Amino acid sequence: MSNYLYQQAGSPGPEHQRLRRELSTWAETRGYKRPYAKLTDEVIPDVVKGDEVNRFLFVGDAKDAANETSEKEDTVSRLEKYFREFAKLLGQNWKGGTLAVATNDKEAAVSWTRVLNDVAVAAGLSATGGARPNFTVYEYSSNTWIVWW
Repeated sequence: MSNYLYQQAGSPGPEHQRLRRELSTWAETRGYKRPYAKLTDEVIPDVVKGDEVNRFLFVGDAKDAANETSEKEDTVSRLEKYFREFAKLLGQNWKGGTLAVATNDKEAAVSWTRVLNDVAVAAGLSATGGARPNFTVYEYSSNTWIVWW
């Protein structure tokens, strides 16, 4: 089945699944080992994990550059929902955390940084002291880049 048909059927393709696994493994190396299925009933990112004492939350999403880019309105719209829910949870249940996107293209990763910074600001997120978000590109493997903050 083609990548297009996977997307149309609502099922992530094999490359999306690979990126999801890589993102989940990377989150674990950063101390986020407690998995959660979703943020809310309607908001279900690819990876949601808490640290061991449930003080910090990881929210990440896999983006196959073949069909999910920072220029696609529906893709960005989903991330906006994730970031807004993440922001709502801060101060209630969680002290802070990490937001991330994994992609399979370096240029796509670079283009995600500006968009994710803007989405985070729109969600009301800021760094300690009120500093603007600053998403960074990390080359996780030869075909996976993680854009995180």
